Amino acid sequence: MRTSGKILFFAGIAIALFIGIIISIDIGDFCNLDKDNLPTSIWDYPALCFILWGFGVPIGFILSATGILISGGAKLKTALKFGLIALVIYLFVSFANGPMPH
Repeated sequence: MRTSGKILFFAGIAIALFIGIIISIDIGDFCNLDKDNLPTSIWDYPALCFILWGFGVPIGFILSATGILISGGAKLKTALKFGLIALVIYLFVSFANGPMPH
């Protein structure tokens, strides 16, 4: 078992858990969004919280899966290919869907 794989695994889990917990348990301190505080663009502060939630958790889990492959004894090149391909597929699907109507 490689130490770099363990580090990547725990870093990915930490990213996913930290972002997930912060945004999910938000009581208005981090993402204060109400009718008087609507963002003017997607990069404004309240909307940025939802971007972090939408991208941070899946990217953290992709990093964790890559770390599992590395620590499990897979070739480094194969594990990095998996991580890169998973990341590209995730980003393509995310952006190809466009805004979802609500």
